[in-house]
Amino acid sequence: SSISMRRNNGAYVNSDWTRAHHEIIKAAAQDRRVARIFVFPGAKVQMCKDAKGDRRWLRKIRPWWGHHYHFHVRLACPRGARGCVDQDRPPRGDGCDAAQKWVNDILSPPPPKPADPNAPAPKPRREYTLTDLPKQCAAVLQSN
Repeated sequence: SSISMRRNNGAYVNSDWTRAHHEIIKAAAQDRRVARIFVFPGAKVQMCKDAKGDRRWLRKIRPWWGHHYHFHVRLACPRGARGCVDQDRPPRGDGCDAAQKWVNDILSPPPPKPADPNAPAPKPRREYTLTDLPKQCAAVLQSN
């Protein structure tokens, strides 16, 4: 079931959200092998409200679209892994103000920016195929 509400009613956690949700996401964020955790913006705001003491782990919790019933964990590259590229570290701070802004914008989105007539046309998108993936990923997907 969904642990968060969105759009018409706002972006906040509902009665299905428990301290256990908070604790499991916090534990994952405190693991050095974790680079980011993507959650629904309302869940991040609630975690910010509930966090006590050391809040550094909140930096890894990032609001992202469509995560109202699950979260994603992005792992850092294992030491010595060839072909693995770590992304930049999250911005400084706990990210709580940015999450609150996201929630506010869900309730009252800013007007769209006018299109730049001089901007280059976007590249056409296409579906990725198995051959687009690194060999390590293809091997995992093809294994039983």
